[in-house]
Amino acid sequence: MYRSFGTRILTLLLALILLSHASLRAEGDEARTVSIRIHNYAHIQDGALARAQEVVSGMYGTIGVHTDWLEPLQQSEGIFDCVDAPDCKPSDLMVIILTAAMANRGVIPESILGFAAADPGVGGRIAYVIYDRVKDITQGTQVDDMRMMGIVMAHEIGHLLLTDRSHSEDGLMRGNWLPSEFRSLRPGDLHFSDLQAVEIRRMLREGVPR
Repeated sequence: MYRSFGTRILTLLLALILLSHASLRAEGDEARTVSIRIHNYAHIQDGALARAQEVVSGMYGTIGVHTDWLEPLQQSEGIFDCVDAPDCKPSDLMVIILTAAMANRGVIPESILGFAAADPGVGGRIAYVIYDRVKDITQGTQVDDMRMMGIVMAHEIGHLLLTDRSHSEDGLMRGNWLPSEFRSLRPGDLHFSDLQAVEIRRMLREGVPR
């Protein structure tokens, strides 16, 4: 009888330990999730845009970060409205896909494919990608325009998540590209550095005031 009682106690303790580990694992998984919402001014078809999203998810998945793609916000009088998006949180990231005409109304150099509204040491929440320019850069190459969209989106999202020195000499966060280099680009070779991966996971786990 004592042995049976002891066995039940041991079983209960093991169950509690396993439950605790499962809870910690769930918390860790949630802490390494980035929630992204796309506002598609370029009216890219959902199926095509999904291919770009897959590229982003794959690149972040390699560093242990899950991407949660949220429904687009409805826009009313130039303001993004969260009324119809109950999952809208201040921590969500926004990728706004612009047309060339929209970009040309500003002072965005023609060589720029995308940019992030981020401050050094702080990061940011909103990134922009100019679809027509991305599509143009892929002409005459073996790189699909939606795959290139995914690469540019992943790069700009990286600027939002990396609080300091977000450009690197090589890899996904390389800062300077020649047009000829885009044309010989092999997307599979692009990745985050180990230090960038650690910083992104840390930011998602701990959060950074913005």
